[in-house]
Amino acid sequence: MTIAIICLSWLLVGIGFLGCFIHKFPGPVTAFIGMLIFIFGLKISAPWTGILMCAILLIITAICNKKVIPYITTKISELGNGGKWGAVIGSLIGIFAIAASGNQDKSMMVTTILLAFVVLPLGLAFCGESISRKSISAAVKPATAAYLTYLLSMLLKVAVCCYCVYVMFTNGQG
Repeated sequence: MTIAIICLSWLLVGIGFLGCFIHKFPGPVTAFIGMLIFIFGLKISAPWTGILMCAILLIITAICNKKVIPYITTKISELGNGGKWGAVIGSLIGIFAIAASGNQDKSMMVTTILLAFVVLPLGLAFCGESISRKSISAAVKPATAAYLTYLLSMLLKVAVCCYCVYVMFTNGQG
């Protein structure tokens, strides 16, 4: 039973991290559920303050993703679905590029990460907006807004998921 609990919790945490990169997928919520299954299923002595902080961060992230970040980025420009999906598809391709790159030296790894999280998402957001707006010059601002929305949202979600994993392993010591 212990192995099943560990596998299920890590599966949920892994899906949670994947959800950080996919638009409208509950990444941090899934990682939080995986953390709770891990802690309570294995009867681990975890810090209650960490669990509570993780829940609070989860709520703050949800509010930021629904209200604050879109409000800030729409000050740049209205964003369309082409830009949103371009940024998501670009980062997913980037994640696969990082996974396929294997063991590299540090400079090559930094280049791959920049390509994965800056160039590809921004480039595909621009392509998506160019296709939907039928004008290259009209696509620059919406593509930038779509990319910034995606990037800020992703960074918040990844931070919360990382904190959930941290809480899983503090075992009452932190």
